[in-house]
Amino acid sequence: MSRERRYKAKEDRSAGQAESADESFQARHRSRLHAALGESRPEGRTLRETRAQRQAARNEAAKQSEHHVAITAGGTAGQLPPHAVLLRKSAVEKMQKIWREKARRKRTERERLAKEQHAATYVQARFKAFLVRRRKQHAAATIIQ
Repeated sequence: MSRERRYKAKEDRSAGQAESADESFQARHRSRLHAALGESRPEGRTLRETRAQRQAARNEAAKQSEHHVAITAGGTAGQLPPHAVLLRKSAVEKMQKIWREKARRKRTERERLAKEQHAATYVQARFKAFLVRRRKQHAAATIIQ
């Protein structure tokens, strides 16, 4: 088989795979495309109608479950049951404790760094003064000699 023929065969195979991949993609998303365009679904409803109905059902179920939890826990609708209040309170206390520890740690670290910087500046100043004095003493010694 010649080189050109092998190259052409390879092109034909890759083109066939690309077409089949594109066709399968279109087939998978065809129903979504029709629904997005507002065309009918198999049940005769559009995507927007079914979504709105599902959302309304979810909202109704959430309202009923909230009411059920409040009533069974001995409270009225809109209040949390006592165990939920205690759980929430303990969670808040834990978060506050962690936050305050972090703030305290940052404050002490900042103070420590300020002390270190002050000490380093002091050491550098003293060493520079020593170098200046030594330079002057060497100059004076040279003059005396």
